[in-house]
Amino acid sequence: QTTRGWSRFWLHDEVGFADKGYDFITDDPLHDQLTKFVPCFQDSCSYGMYPLYKVQKPDAVPEPTEATIFTGLCQAASVRYFTLGMGSLINTHSRVGTVGKAAACAIPVKVGANFPFRPCWNFQNRMGGSQLTAGGMVMRAPGDTAETFGVIYPCPGDEKAMAAQDEREVGYTRYNIPPDAIFPMSWQELPEGSTVFQYVPNTELPDDHPKRTRLPGKGVMSPRATFPPPREYPLSQTYVDLCILGCLEYSQECARNWIHGFEGWPNEDSPHWLNDRPMPRRPWLSTPLYRVIDGLLRSELPSSLACRCLPAEYSSHYLAGPKRPIIDVTYEAYEHATRDVGQASTRHVKHLIFSYSFRIRESEWNEKTEGQCMSGMPCRLLELAGYRRSFCFRSVEQGGFTAPGLIEDREGARDVNGILRPAPPFWAGSDGKAP
Repeated sequence: QTTRGWSRFWLHDEVGFADKGYDFITDDPLHDQLTKFVPCFQDSCSYGMYPLYKVQKPDAVPEPTEATIFTGLCQAASVRYFTLGMGSLINTHSRVGTVGKAAACAIPVKVGANFPFRPCWNFQNRMGGSQLTAGGMVMRAPGDTAETFGVIYPCPGDEKAMAAQDEREVGYTRYNIPPDAIFPMSWQELPEGSTVFQYVPNTELPDDHPKRTRLPGKGVMSPRATFPPPREYPLSQTYVDLCILGCLEYSQECARNWIHGFEGWPNEDSPHWLNDRPMPRRPWLSTPLYRVIDGLLRSELPSSLACRCLPAEYSSHYLAGPKRPIIDVTYEAYEHATRDVGQASTRHVKHLIFSYSFRIRESEWNEKTEGQCMSGMPCRLLELAGYRRSFCFRSVEQGGFTAPGLIEDREGARDVNGILRPAPPFWAGSDGKAP
């Protein structure tokens, strides 16, 4: 929107455009924006059609009549409130997915010890269906000087919007962070006069706070959340990965600060840390930075990381409970534990198809046959068959191009390399004959 001088001559050189046509790109969000704001984009041409510009020149692109000047969200005058993200919300992808695009612009900060709360592994979302422990908040113990690493990002701009947000945060109280406790860790600064806050669970508020949770009908204080994580709600490695990856958007030093800022890491007395990565025995398949993450945890929390268990190992925490069942681990010989094995029947192929053009590629063939025929055999069609390959196929419907085909030519026949593949069953007619 802010670019001027769009050309009326536009060559569309994207791979796949020429042979698959405009439908190939209509689902691309970038092309949606170009179509909306740049009129000439709809008349863009492929290599084959581009010479037509010499015959009929497109209209010139008019300059916009309205000004398009935008300002960043954090520096906008309407933004007065910021919230602190100190767990998964440090991660940009997670934060934007949870809060929206307005939260994409964030400022990394340290929060000093004069803020009376610090992050802790003590939040169990018992009503939300996720059986794990996530990051919560806990009151600082006397003499606790640990700093908190996180990011601050913009919230709704006026008092009315903030009041509505407070109502939605049932069980939490908005707690302002003193300005002198916030230390930005980048060149960005907080807008003057802004307020930074954190939602604190009512169970963790000071006892003299009016919103401190009390037991129903008794008037006494409800118990505070326990930590480290209990057996039924372990610390999730994928959650830790998400948080550390967010820290690594800034530096490894930020990741170390984040690790030491959290209280309640698993220990020998409460060793409930589950390695729930998709393939934990081969973590490089799902977590490319696993070496960096595990290296940080190993250097900063060696005794806690020793508690981390694979899913199969984690069951031992249940077996070690007060009612440990007696398990027979005696193994029998294989002949005493046989079971029926179903063997796939051999498929007798009646019809084969010779592919000699672009469908030599397996992906093209699978698309044409709905994925029913994966395997092919390289072969050669001898000149005795009386054919040769020639650029004789004209495609008018798919953007206008010429592709190889076979023509019958007894005198000029040549050997043709290709792939022999079984025809999919649904190609044959009811009588079993080839189509």
